[in-house]
Amino acid sequence: MPLIFSPNGDPAPGLVTTQDEFAISYSEGEARKKVQALLESQSEADARKLFQFCTQDQWNYEDAKLALADGAWKKKLVPVLYRPFDKRITVYDRHVAVHRRERVTSHFLAGRNLGISCTRATEIQGQFQHVFCTSLMTQHHTVSLKEVNYLFPLWLYHEGKRAVNIAPAYLRAIQSSLGTPITGEQSAKSLDGERVFNFIYAILHSPAYRQRYAAFLRTDFPRIPIPGSLAVFNALAELGSQLVAWHLLEHPDAIKIEATYASKSGATAWFGKDLALTKVAEKGKALAELTGTTGKVFINSTSGFVNVRQPIWQHTIGGYQVLHK
Repeated sequence: MPLIFSPNGDPAPGLVTTQDEFAISYSEGEARKKVQALLESQSEADARKLFQFCTQDQWNYEDAKLALADGAWKKKLVPVLYRPFDKRITVYDRHVAVHRRERVTSHFLAGRNLGISCTRATEIQGQFQHVFCTSLMTQHHTVSLKEVNYLFPLWLYHEGKRAVNIAPAYLRAIQSSLGTPITGEQSAKSLDGERVFNFIYAILHSPAYRQRYAAFLRTDFPRIPIPGSLAVFNALAELGSQLVAWHLLEHPDAIKIEATYASKSGATAWFGKDLALTKVAEKGKALAELTGTTGKVFINSTSGFVNVRQPIWQHTIGGYQVLHK
């Protein structure tokens, strides 16, 4: 992977705020309230009662208040993919999101982009699944909580111009194998750079690939083989295109998915006399009661979702059971 996406230099992780409680928000309104609360605080001790900030050797309370006082931060509210399918908001300023990793994240602010977030290795002994695509900048634990997540953008933006972030040597190797030119940049008929991206994404999600190279994937970045024929490349690029659309929630069928919401008078109405399940549910933790292929997911003491399919509830990306998160 690093050799393929090499024009941008050495691999870089996504955003490292070191203080997510303060720097990551569910909405722009929440982000504004957090910064305003910091500005209105009378001392660092008071501010630390509101939020968990990082240590002073990385972030300074007085410097942050002084720098943020002019209000310029209000124009720096940007989306970030915090977890799989979980878009949130941050303030793209070093006094809020401390380590922005601009060398990689800035390319997701300059224009439309695609990226692959993955780990260099994984502690999990099961099948490799520590990879996800994004159209937004990511956080350094977007895909996996234990390992650092690196972000590989497809496009690089410099002075308003876009260039593909794929090594010419890799493009030449594909061209030689397939006997057809792969330009990397947008052409009149196709986005060749995106076709290569989609091919790579399909490979990374291939069960056969994950099983065959399981031991290696636990120790280093994934390595991507050269396709043996144009037919193989086209087939995988098409599958990768569909998978990217699903994971970005842009596939036509993805926006048709509906969840059935249900509310009850209390946890016992859902779980009967099982007091252990009731107590867990009343603490606001997602809890599933699955019987057969579908079931219900309880999100607090009175509310939940019914008709949740078991494979979807159990679906895991990296270290995250997505619906549980």
